[in-house]
Amino acid sequence: MPPYAGAISLMGLELARTVIFIDGQNLHKRLEELGLAEKDIRWDLVFSDLVPPGEVLIWVYWYQAGRVAPWEWQPGFRHRCPPGLTPSDFKAMAEAYYKSEKERPELLQRNVYSRLEEDFAKVEFRYSGVLKVDPMGSFVDKSGNLKVGKRIGEKGVDVALAIDLFKFAEFYDHAVLLSGDYDYVPAIQAVKDRLKKITAVPIMHGTPPASRGHACRLKGLCDQESPLYESDLKGRFKR
Repeated sequence: MPPYAGAISLMGLELARTVIFIDGQNLHKRLEELGLAEKDIRWDLVFSDLVPPGEVLIWVYWYQAGRVAPWEWQPGFRHRCPPGLTPSDFKAMAEAYYKSEKERPELLQRNVYSRLEEDFAKVEFRYSGVLKVDPMGSFVDKSGNLKVGKRIGEKGVDVALAIDLFKFAEFYDHAVLLSGDYDYVPAIQAVKDRLKKITAVPIMHGTPPASRGHACRLKGLCDQESPLYESDLKGRFKR
Protein backbone atom coordinates (compact mmCIF):
# COMPACT_ATOMS: atom_id res chain seq x y z
CA MET A 1 0.00 0.00 0.00
CA PRO A 2 1.41 3.45 -0.92
CA PRO A 3 2.44 5.76 1.94
CA TYR A 4 -0.30 8.23 1.03
CA ALA A 5 -3.21 5.74 1.09
CA GLY A 6 -6.37 6.99 2.73
CA ALA A 7 -8.70 9.96 2.52
CA ILE A 8 -7.43 13.49 3.17
CA SER A 9 -9.63 16.19 4.66
CA LEU A 10 -9.35 19.86 5.60
CA MET A 11 -11.77 21.44 8.09
CA GLY A 12 -14.06 18.44 7.70
CA LEU A 13 -14.10 18.62 3.88
CA GLU A 14 -12.60 15.70 1.97
CA LEU A 15 -10.10 16.86 -0.65
CA ALA A 16 -9.55 15.27 -4.03
CA ARG A 17 -6.24 13.42 -4.06
CA THR A 18 -3.82 14.23 -6.90
CA VAL A 19 -0.85 12.10 -7.96
CA ILE A 20 1.64 13.31 -10.58
CA PHE A 21 3.26 10.74 -12.88
CA ILE A 22 6.38 11.98 -14.71
CA ASP A 23 7.89 10.28 -17.75
CA GLY A 24 11.41 11.33 -16.79
CA GLN A 25 13.09 10.11 -19.97
CA ASN A 26 10.68 12.05 -22.16
CA LEU A 27 11.03 15.07 -19.88
CA HIS A 28 14.85 14.94 -19.96
CA LYS A 29 14.84 14.90 -23.76
CA ARG A 30 12.36 17.77 -24.04
CA LEU A 31 14.30 19.90 -21.57
CA GLU A 32 17.54 19.27 -23.47
CA GLU A 33 15.84 20.46 -26.66
CA LEU A 34 15.04 23.72 -24.83
CA GLY A 35 18.57 24.09 -23.46
CA LEU A 36 17.44 23.23 -19.92
CA ALA A 37 18.05 20.52 -17.33
CA GLU A 38 16.03 19.22 -14.39
CA LYS A 39 18.19 21.17 -11.92
CA ASP A 40 17.21 24.45 -13.64
CA ILE A 41 13.52 24.16 -12.76
CA ARG A 42 11.60 25.22 -9.62
CA TRP A 43 9.68 21.97 -9.30
CA ASP A 44 7.82 23.18 -6.22
CA LEU A 45 6.18 25.86 -8.38
CA VAL A 46 5.50 23.41 -11.23
CA PHE A 47 3.84 20.90 -8.89
CA SER A 48 1.72 23.61 -7.27
CA ASP A 49 0.64 24.87 -10.68
CA LEU A 50 -0.47 21.40 -11.77
CA VAL A 51 -2.75 20.82 -8.76
CA PRO A 52 -6.15 22.51 -9.17
CA PRO A 53 -7.90 24.33 -6.31
CA GLY A 54 -9.76 21.97 -4.02
CA GLU A 55 -7.24 19.19 -4.55
CA VAL A 56 -4.14 18.16 -2.64
CA LEU A 57 -0.91 16.72 -4.02
CA ILE A 58 -0.26 13.44 -2.26
CA TRP A 59 2.61 11.96 -4.30
CA VAL A 60 4.87 12.36 -7.34
CA TYR A 61 6.18 9.31 -9.19
CA TRP A 62 9.17 10.14 -11.41
CA TYR A 63 10.28 7.40 -13.84
CA GLN A 64 13.80 7.07 -15.26
CA ALA A 65 15.78 4.40 -17.08
CA GLY A 66 17.94 2.63 -14.54
CA ARG A 67 20.84 1.74 -16.82
CA VAL A 68 22.21 1.82 -20.36
CA ALA A 69 21.79 -1.27 -22.53
CA PRO A 70 24.98 -3.40 -22.79
CA TRP A 71 27.35 -2.86 -25.72
CA GLU A 72 30.93 -3.72 -26.55
CA TRP A 73 33.12 -3.26 -29.59
CA GLN A 74 33.35 -6.12 -32.08
CA PRO A 75 35.84 -6.32 -35.01
CA GLY A 76 32.94 -6.59 -37.46
CA PHE A 77 31.84 -3.06 -36.53
CA ARG A 78 34.68 -1.59 -38.62
CA HIS A 79 32.42 -1.48 -41.70
CA ARG A 80 30.43 1.32 -40.04
CA CYS A 81 33.47 3.58 -39.86
CA PRO A 82 32.46 6.95 -41.38
CA PRO A 83 34.61 8.62 -44.06
CA GLY A 84 37.42 10.71 -42.61
CA LEU A 85 38.12 8.43 -39.63
CA THR A 86 40.53 5.55 -39.26
CA PRO A 87 39.08 2.33 -37.82
CA SER A 88 41.16 2.78 -34.66
CA ASP A 89 39.91 6.35 -34.15
CA PHE A 90 36.35 5.21 -34.79
CA LYS A 91 36.69 2.44 -32.20
CA ALA A 92 38.15 4.86 -29.63
CA MET A 93 35.38 7.41 -30.18
CA ALA A 94 32.62 4.78 -30.00
CA GLU A 95 34.00 3.32 -26.77
CA ALA A 96 34.44 6.78 -25.24
CA TYR A 97 30.86 7.68 -26.12
CA TYR A 98 29.49 4.49 -24.58
CA LYS A 99 31.54 4.95 -21.41
CA SER A 100 30.18 8.48 -21.05
CA GLU A 101 26.57 7.42 -21.67
CA LYS A 102 26.87 4.45 -19.29
CA GLU A 103 27.99 6.80 -16.49
CA ARG A 104 25.23 9.37 -17.09
CA PRO A 105 22.35 7.60 -15.27
CA GLU A 106 24.48 7.08 -12.16
CA LEU A 107 25.66 10.71 -12.18
CA LEU A 108 22.11 12.00 -12.64
CA GLN A 109 20.82 9.77 -9.84
CA ARG A 110 23.51 10.93 -7.46
CA ASN A 111 23.77 14.62 -8.35
CA VAL A 112 20.24 15.54 -9.44
CA TYR A 113 17.51 13.00 -8.71
CA SER A 114 18.59 12.10 -5.17
CA ARG A 115 18.66 15.82 -4.32
CA LEU A 116 15.16 16.29 -5.71
CA GLU A 117 13.96 13.47 -3.47
CA GLU A 118 15.62 15.18 -0.51
CA ASP A 119 14.05 18.54 -1.38
CA PHE A 120 10.56 17.14 -1.91
CA ALA A 121 9.32 14.56 0.56
CA LYS A 122 6.50 13.52 -1.78
CA VAL A 123 8.73 12.81 -4.80
CA GLU A 124 9.68 9.18 -5.44
CA PHE A 125 12.03 8.18 -8.26
CA ARG A 126 11.37 4.78 -9.80
CA TYR A 127 14.13 3.32 -11.96
CA SER A 128 13.14 0.78 -14.57
CA GLY A 129 13.96 -0.09 -18.13
CA VAL A 130 17.09 0.71 -20.11
CA LEU A 131 18.37 3.56 -22.24
CA LYS A 132 19.35 2.37 -25.70
CA VAL A 133 22.29 4.01 -27.46
CA ASP A 134 24.17 3.46 -30.70
CA PRO A 135 27.85 4.21 -29.98
CA MET A 136 28.69 3.77 -33.67
CA GLY A 137 26.01 6.08 -35.00
CA SER A 138 27.63 9.08 -36.68
CA PHE A 139 26.31 12.48 -37.70
CA VAL A 140 27.47 16.00 -38.49
CA ASP A 141 26.46 18.63 -35.92
CA LYS A 142 25.32 22.20 -36.62
CA SER A 143 28.94 23.38 -36.57
CA GLY A 144 29.93 20.89 -39.24
CA ASN A 145 31.83 18.59 -36.87
CA LEU A 146 31.64 14.81 -37.19
CA LYS A 147 30.19 13.19 -34.07
CA VAL A 148 30.12 9.53 -33.14
CA GLY A 149 27.41 8.09 -30.89
CA LYS A 150 23.62 8.52 -30.78
CA ARG A 151 20.84 7.97 -28.29
CA ILE A 152 18.12 5.74 -29.68
CA GLY A 153 15.56 5.90 -26.90
CA GLU A 154 14.40 4.10 -23.80
CA LYS A 155 12.70 0.77 -23.33
CA GLY A 156 10.57 -0.10 -20.33
CA VAL A 157 10.07 3.28 -18.65
CA ASP A 158 6.67 3.91 -20.23
CA VAL A 159 5.56 0.38 -19.37
CA ALA A 160 6.44 0.84 -15.69
CA LEU A 161 4.61 4.18 -15.57
CA ALA A 162 1.52 2.78 -17.31
CA ILE A 163 1.34 -0.16 -14.88
CA ASP A 164 1.56 2.12 -11.83
CA LEU A 165 -0.93 4.59 -13.30
CA PHE A 166 -3.49 1.79 -13.30
CA LYS A 167 -2.29 -0.07 -10.18
CA PHE A 168 -2.48 2.96 -7.87
CA ALA A 169 -5.77 4.31 -9.28
CA GLU A 170 -7.71 3.26 -6.19
CA PHE A 171 -5.61 5.61 -4.06
CA TYR A 172 -6.05 8.83 -6.07
CA ASP A 173 -8.87 10.87 -7.60
CA HIS A 174 -6.87 12.80 -10.18
CA ALA A 175 -3.79 11.67 -12.13
CA VAL A 176 -1.57 14.28 -13.77
CA LEU A 177 0.58 12.72 -16.51
CA LEU A 178 3.62 14.80 -17.42
CA SER A 179 3.96 13.53 -20.96
CA GLY A 180 2.20 13.90 -24.29
CA ASP A 181 3.14 10.42 -25.52
CA TYR A 182 0.41 8.50 -27.36
CA ASP A 183 1.85 5.25 -25.98
CA TYR A 184 -0.07 5.95 -22.77
CA VAL A 185 -3.48 5.85 -24.43
CA PRO A 186 -4.39 2.30 -23.25
CA ALA A 187 -3.37 3.09 -19.65
CA ILE A 188 -5.29 6.37 -19.71
CA GLN A 189 -8.36 4.60 -21.01
CA ALA A 190 -8.10 1.99 -18.23
CA VAL A 191 -7.87 4.75 -15.61
CA LYS A 192 -10.83 6.60 -17.11
CA ASP A 193 -12.82 3.36 -16.97
CA ARG A 194 -12.29 3.46 -13.20
CA LEU A 195 -13.92 6.93 -13.17
CA LYS A 196 -10.73 8.82 -12.39
CA LYS A 197 -9.89 12.29 -13.64
CA ILE A 198 -6.71 12.57 -15.72
CA THR A 199 -4.76 15.53 -17.10
CA ALA A 200 -2.07 15.32 -19.79
CA VAL A 201 0.86 17.75 -19.48
CA PRO A 202 3.02 17.89 -22.62
CA ILE A 203 6.02 20.23 -22.87
CA MET A 204 5.64 22.64 -25.76
CA HIS A 205 7.93 25.10 -27.51
CA GLY A 206 7.30 28.82 -27.52
CA THR A 207 4.68 30.70 -25.59
CA PRO A 208 1.01 29.99 -24.82
CA PRO A 209 -1.36 30.85 -27.66
CA ALA A 210 -3.71 33.78 -27.25
CA SER A 211 -6.39 31.18 -26.63
CA ARG A 212 -5.64 28.00 -24.72
CA GLY A 213 -8.45 26.26 -26.60
CA HIS A 214 -6.05 24.55 -28.99
CA ALA A 215 -6.67 20.95 -30.06
CA CYS A 216 -5.82 18.49 -27.31
CA ARG A 217 -3.25 15.91 -28.40
CA LEU A 218 -5.21 13.31 -26.41
CA LYS A 219 -8.59 14.85 -27.17
CA GLY A 220 -11.57 12.78 -26.18
CA LEU A 221 -9.60 10.73 -23.67
CA CYS A 222 -8.06 12.95 -21.00
CA ASP A 223 -10.27 15.34 -19.08
CA GLN A 224 -7.95 18.17 -20.04
CA GLU A 225 -4.52 19.12 -21.34
CA SER A 226 -2.37 21.58 -19.41
CA PRO A 227 0.84 22.21 -21.37
CA LEU A 228 4.11 23.41 -19.85
CA TYR A 229 5.38 26.02 -22.28
CA GLU A 230 8.99 26.92 -22.99
CA SER A 231 8.30 30.52 -21.96
CA ASP A 232 7.15 29.42 -18.50
CA LEU A 233 10.01 26.95 -18.01
CA LYS A 234 12.48 29.70 -18.88
CA GLY A 235 10.50 32.32 -16.99
CA ARG A 236 8.42 31.86 -13.86
CA PHE A 237 9.50 28.24 -13.28
CA LYS A 238 13.24 28.75 -13.84
CA ARG A 239 15.51 28.47 -10.81
